[in-house]
Amino acid sequence: MAPIIAGYAGELAGDRFLRLCTEEGITGSLEGLDTDTNAMGPQTDAQLTSLLQEVATMDGGFIFEPRDMFGLSYRTLVNAQNQSAVAIMDFSLAQLAQPFQPTEDDQNTRNYVVVTRGTSGGSFPGSTYIASATSGALSTADPPDGVGRYSYSATVNCQTDTQLAGIANWILAVGTVDEMRYPVVNLDLSRSEVSGIFTSIITVDSGDFIEIDNAPPQMGYGPIRQLVLGFTETLNNYIWTISWNCVPESPYET
Repeated sequence: MAPIIAGYAGELAGDRFLRLCTEEGITGSLEGLDTDTNAMGPQTDAQLTSLLQEVATMDGGFIFEPRDMFGLSYRTLVNAQNQSAVAIMDFSLAQLAQPFQPTEDDQNTRNYVVVTRGTSGGSFPGSTYIASATSGALSTADPPDGVGRYSYSATVNCQTDTQLAGIANWILAVGTVDEMRYPVVNLDLSRSEVSGIFTSIITVDSGDFIEIDNAPPQMGYGPIRQLVLGFTETLNNYIWTISWNCVPESPYET
């Protein structure tokens, strides 16, 4: 009874995700170890979607619908880091479908991060921590030394104020990656060119690392390394296509 009265304060993020799913009759799974997730603050009386989002916002992982079950899965940040590529495509062998075009937009740029300890309902407020990039190509410095300030704020339900620095600096690291992003990577599984990598392609799930080799020089030097955040799949009697939504993988190499 004591943990319930205390709102499960100190509960690990992975454990909270699984408990919430169980309480609501949702099949839940954890990709990674619960001991690799951060301790959370008290759970409040909020909607399930808000409580689940608190887990991902605070811990930095991914909530998704897995390919192999009807339910929800949480992939821990640690589990998404330092991966081997699940699928490796070769651009020169025409294994990608068109269009395949990078972008250098500022959609994910965050160089001034303000993180406050609290809950989605605004209760249990704590301290605020600010992390900013003051030098570098995507820093807060005015152009041409940087890109100017791109502010981002988040309220995170962590157990203690001492966790804020790590959370804020991780968000900053992801938000200041000076690399081209591939918002969509398209594949057509009906083409013979992908027959040799067919099995690896259909196993890629949210949070997996993919690599594209031998791309043209204008797309950068070396392999294109991206992390899949989600995907769209179309399958019928005549068509089987997959479109991955990606972000640069380099921040996850720790």
